[in-house]
Amino acid sequence: MRQTMSIRKYLTFYVIVTAVMWTGAYAFSPPPMTENLEWKGRIVVQVAEAIAPLEINHQMGLALTQHSELDVLAARYNIFNITKLIPWAEKPDDANITDISRYYILEFPYEVDLHEVIEEYTQISAILTAEPYFIRKSDYIPS
Repeated sequence: MRQTMSIRKYLTFYVIVTAVMWTGAYAFSPPPMTENLEWKGRIVVQVAEAIAPLEINHQMGLALTQHSELDVLAARYNIFNITKLIPWAEKPDDANITDISRYYILEFPYEVDLHEVIEEYTQISAILTAEPYFIRKSDYIPS
């Protein structure tokens, strides 16, 4: 009986460790990237102050903003998520400080050409900048 309990404990421990390892391997796998280390299916946009902050409503699998030009592109490119680049960022009191609260990540299917999406978003007056979400590699580690 005692030996059975011991085997059961080790087997349970093994199953838990294996599950954690598989989950961790999936969660920390690198995202799909282009040759230039651009994250496929993501771009970063800076919205104009007039429409910031964006109010995001998820409807029928799309992230909509109640801004007609943005919503048309969201439908065209299947933008399924819009989040702040830095979630806790707020508009600074000092006008000389760059307002990083107006930067958003737009997510869409990997199959969609991200450069086409960037080109379309730069044509909208409510978008000041649109660029790929780059994944940077460290070339130098300080000692």
